[in-house]
Amino acid sequence: RVARRTYGIGCRTMFNEDRHKAEKRLFDSNRQVYLAADSFSVFVNANDSIACDQEITKSCNVAKADQEYMTFSVYSCRHRDPVHLDEDGIRPEGTLRVATPGTGLGRSVTLKMHFGRTQITVTAINQGGEQVETKLQFATTDASTTTGSGLVLLPPQTAVC
Repeated sequence: RVARRTYGIGCRTMFNEDRHKAEKRLFDSNRQVYLAADSFSVFVNANDSIACDQEITKSCNVAKADQEYMTFSVYSCRHRDPVHLDEDGIRPEGTLRVATPGTGLGRSVTLKMHFGRTQITVTAINQGGEQVETKLQFATTDASTTTGSGLVLLPPQTAVC
């Protein structure tokens, strides 16, 4: 089947002056690099072929050494290769948060986007094995969130992907 929409998450990515808007450039003093804020990290593009039950995995790092959790917002749009979340037609589909125990910049969360028959399941798994999952219906803004055992949902924090 063919994806009708582009699906991805919002995060910070390495800044590329040929791709990103200048006003989105920010300096990460922890890593000593420039990042692009409000980036759209694509899991699948509109019009891409995707198998039923296909799963796409990405890893994201904490933005700060003392960060206690990460919040991932899932977005979609009808066009291919979106760059920033403020582009026309990009809409939020759901949000999930996962605790990031410990300290340091080396901590990461694995994100899995599973494309089923009528819904997308997005799962975030921290290094301790705790996970949060949200299910999104194709081409709709409805989302319901469930948490794995022992997880505490907290206010938003940024991820670097």
